[in-house]
Amino acid sequence: MVADDHRARLERLRDQLTVAIEAASDNMLPQLAGQLRATLADLAALPAPEDKVSITDELKQRRAARRGATPKVAAPSTGTGQ
Repeated sequence: MVADDHRARLERLRDQLTVAIEAASDNMLPQLAGQLRATLADLAALPAPEDKVSITDELKQRRAARRGATPKVAAPSTGTGQ
């Protein structure tokens, strides 16, 4: 959870810096670009965010595991093809 919060803060900072760079004067551009570069490096160093599974999907997975369920496979067609 802490990593998610840190990632969210860095992403907000990245977005704010991008907007600031677009409106920056020539003398502020190098500082903002350096901050953006450091922010992007920090984001890249974080582990990939985990996919969040909904509670419903988690319950379905647990139920399937308990029952030993396997994915349903369509039955082969028994038609004659004519």
